[in-house]
Amino acid sequence: MVSVLCTMVVASVAATGSAAGPAASGAAPATSSVAPTAPYTAATLASGGGGNTVLDSRVGTVTATKFQGDLIQLGATDGDGNSYTASVSPKEGTSWVAGTRVPMTSQTSGGMEAYVNVASPTGGTCWLRGGTVSVIEVTRDGAGDITSLALDWSGTCEDANSTPTIGQFRYNSSVPYSGLTGTSALTFSYATIGRVGPAKTITMTARGSAPIEVADLMLLGSDTPWLVITAQTCKGKTLADGQTCTVTVAPAPRSDSGTVDQLVVLVGADTRWYGTHVEVSGQHHAEGTYQPITSRRALDTRSGLGGTKGVLGARRTLKFKVTGDTVPTPSRVQAVVLTLTAAGTTAATYLTAYPGDKPRPTASSLNAPRGYTGGNTVTVRPDASGYVTVYNNTGSTHVIADVLGYYNKSNDGALAVGGDYHLTMAQRIIDSRSGFGRLKPGYYVDIDWKYPESANLGELRAYALNVTATSATGPGYLTAWSGYGDPPNASTVNFAKGKTASNTVIAPAYFTQRGNDYGPGFALYNGASTAAVHFVIDIVGVYTETGHPNALRFTPLASPTRILDSRKGLGASTWAAGTTRQVFAPSPAATYDTWAVVGNATVVAPTAPTYMTFFEPGTTRPPTSNVNAGIGEVVSNGVVAPLAVGNIFNGYNNKGTANALFDAAGRLDVYPASYEVLSGAQTLAGSSPGGAALGSSLASAMAHLPRGTSLVTPEAVPAH
Repeated sequence: MVSVLCTMVVASVAATGSAAGPAASGAAPATSSVAPTAPYTAATLASGGGGNTVLDSRVGTVTATKFQGDLIQLGATDGDGNSYTASVSPKEGTSWVAGTRVPMTSQTSGGMEAYVNVASPTGGTCWLRGGTVSVIEVTRDGAGDITSLALDWSGTCEDANSTPTIGQFRYNSSVPYSGLTGTSALTFSYATIGRVGPAKTITMTARGSAPIEVADLMLLGSDTPWLVITAQTCKGKTLADGQTCTVTVAPAPRSDSGTVDQLVVLVGADTRWYGTHVEVSGQHHAEGTYQPITSRRALDTRSGLGGTKGVLGARRTLKFKVTGDTVPTPSRVQAVVLTLTAAGTTAATYLTAYPGDKPRPTASSLNAPRGYTGGNTVTVRPDASGYVTVYNNTGSTHVIADVLGYYNKSNDGALAVGGDYHLTMAQRIIDSRSGFGRLKPGYYVDIDWKYPESANLGELRAYALNVTATSATGPGYLTAWSGYGDPPNASTVNFAKGKTASNTVIAPAYFTQRGNDYGPGFALYNGASTAAVHFVIDIVGVYTETGHPNALRFTPLASPTRILDSRKGLGASTWAAGTTRQVFAPSPAATYDTWAVVGNATVVAPTAPTYMTFFEPGTTRPPTSNVNAGIGEVVSNGVVAPLAVGNIFNGYNNKGTANALFDAAGRLDVYPASYEVLSGAQTLAGSSPGGAALGSSLASAMAHLPRGTSLVTPEAVPAH
């Protein structure tokens, strides 16, 4: 057995075991910038866990002290007063023999067990778990005292993530040595999660009489690295004494769960590992998270609210402000979510909502026939002044806009982190035709829905819903809201007698006691004066507190972009009855990390009453609808279309032939961003596991619906 002790610490450390005092001593030259020449007196340490060291004349004057029993100690003090020592000794009662390999074990209590103890001037320590010493050169004088010695040793440190540690010891030897020294540790504190943060540079310098070839560069420490290498000059380079190379790294934390240890490792062609220990911690940012608000009416041309009074004429635009009050300044808002309503159209027309600092896009936000009153939920980026522009194509109409919430943009710490979006398999949570009955005018239904704790999504903040009104006895509107306080002055779905109308809406979750249960929920109010109406509610997604798996965050497009127009063969051809077609979402509507496209889907002139459903390829089509349309109608609805790998989604048409349009407003990207995106290594478009079936519907509605109602999947609404 062998004892090897390498210490780089301000304290003096002696080899384990007894010594009868120095038998001889010598000194190498003082600190020098000249490459070393034989004979060599030096020691090196290459550690994958950090703490790489070369003890030679570049540190300071190297003193060699020989003790009884082949124990030799090297020592030097650098310019800062830090002491470096390296001691080697065979097991008590044995001697070094050239050409042998000697087992080395961890230090145990008492005795002369072999071990390696490594400590840097910053206090890092390595205890060797095991390894071997190769005796390369030994010469002795006539008295049997060592006159030259060359050892190479290797093992594994207990505190270095099981990375290899390799060392060299030379005393008055002709055998060359080499090593790398430099940056031993870096710290990145509270870097922004899912982003590449400000970088720092690791510099490594070659020392010794032999060159070092850097064969590889690795990141170790976690399954998905928390670091990104932004530049490097080391891999593939051969360094002679005094030459340097650099590795520039930036933090890319994955969570706020604490500090994560990372290793940046240069691998020599001789298999030596030279590591730099890096600590990274992260904090969440607000950008792309959703903030629901109590619905606020921002525009009503009937009353002049929002600055414009009177109908909007053909090919005319108006502007209204969406920021202010409960919505922050434009610099802190990515996009707002609006319910846009046309009231009293004099001709078949469409409305387009878009940022006024961009040209009007080829896209529609709401399609309306003559004499129509109805709305659609749209997501739109405001301009730099906080305004949204609305264009009317034909005839004249009143325009109403209700603000439902907004997506955060700023990450300056002034905004609270909002909710992350989670896809769910579309689920029907209530259909009033299945035992509930029509909702009476002036009444509301209180609905609670929660996912199981096993879903691990944290606190629920808001619901993404598709609300359908059907079989109404007269005109009116439905309003979805949190259920807290009175219903807001806003509409979700406008309905007419005997018609079916749908709209996608985001309703805030409100936690309260409902029956015997306390939990999140929302409410639906019938604002009609005299009409009762059936309703159907499908849940298509949820917004939850941040920091949970499979979270998505919103990125708006500069302006709405049409990615599907089957009339022209863009994205797909005309749908026949009962057919499913795939639609490709191109960049920037979808990128490598995109799991869903947010936009406006339009069914154009079906030959039979029908519905269309948009869903992820490779999954079962859900028993729900996104857009319902009668014969010859042009009907729009807001849609979150989940993507499969390759950035494709399915569209299904139930009856007749129909054309479809899809105007993308933005995308939902996985958060944190994938390492492939952060490191610039992505090679394929799209990687999406799709939505999870998340839980149960626990719906209650005054005395009309019993508690604990199971998830129901009744037949579709009549327009189906």
